[in-house]
Order: sequence, then C-alpha cells, then structure tokens
Amino acid sequence: ATDVIKANGLMKGVDWFTELGRERGTAIHACCDLLFWNHLDWTTVDPRIVGYVTSCAEWCAHSQFKPQRTEYRAFHPEKLYAGTWDADGDCLQVEDFLFDLKSGAKEKWHGVQTSAYKELAAVNGIEIKRRGGLYLQSDGSMAKLYLHEDRNDLKVFLSALRILQKEEQMRAELEPYRQNLKRWMEAA
Repeated sequence: ATDVIKANGLMKGVDWFTELGRERGTAIHACCDLLFWNHLDWTTVDPRIVGYVTSCAEWCAHSQFKPQRTEYRAFHPEKLYAGTWDADGDCLQVEDFLFDLKSGAKEKWHGVQTSAYKELAAVNGIEIKRRGGLYLQSDGSMAKLYLHEDRNDLKVFLSALRILQKEEQMRAELEPYRQNLKRWMEAA
C-alpha cells in the first residue's frame, strides 16, 4: 500500500527515504513489535532509538493496549494490492483499532495509508472500527495517538492504485513496440 502512495507522489519530504532513516524505522518497529508482546529486552535497544521505544511503552501502559496482530501482512485479491500494518487491537480509547507507528511528523498521506490497511483487514475477515497513527516521540515522552477519520482517504488510495495499475498496463502493452524499435535501430 505504501508503494502505491509513494509512486503517485503523495509522499513529500519524508526522511526515511535515506538509508539511515530507513534503518532507524526498521529498528524502532522491531523493538515496538517485541514490546507489544512483552518480549522486549531493553538491554538490546540501541541508545539512538530508546526514546522512541520508551514513547511507545508509555502509550501502551497508559492506554492498556492489547494487541491482536502486529506487523500483519495482507493481500486484496480483487484490487491486487498488499500491505503490512504495524498493529491492531484494543485499548482504553478504542476497540478494534488499527494503527501505524510513526517516528516523524504527521503527514496527510498517513490517513490514506491506514485506509488501505483497513480495507485489507475487511477483505481478510478482520473487523477494524477505527484507524490512526501512533506518533512516537524521540525524547521518550508518551506517544501521541491521532485518529484518521477522513472518509475520502480510501477514495484517494483507490484512485492512486488505479493510476498505478493503468500505468503498469500501458507499459506492458508498449513493450513489444519498444523491442521492435530497438531491433530496428540495431539493424540500421
């Protein structure tokens, strides 16, 4: 799902496109996944990300989060897209809640992303009532939960998906012509 959003230019200025940012995000997600299931050994947490993980732990304790699934991969058999959401479960504020962990600033595309995940959940028989982003704080203060409630988010995602699929279809249809042109130019 994230690749669809990225391919359509809906992501602007995100820092995880750098190798360091990607590695930081991967490490944070791995630690939070272990944290959700009470398997995190805090002595193994890299000092550079301990604030983010502490932020998540503070929110989990405060909200009494009970995970159902974490790092859950799903596929939409009709719309032909896949995605992996970070977690879903129940907490004091919301039941059947799906969220994505974020270690940066709030972005408009985050709601589009979680709408795609909610749709994936539905076609895979998983009931999700609400969706949102859990914004981890680098200083270790409690993470901030923001619900994604824009009803147009899924429409935006499905439009982006259709554009990407149409572009791929057109590229495939043009490939034989490209090959013929290449052979013709090589023969000339």
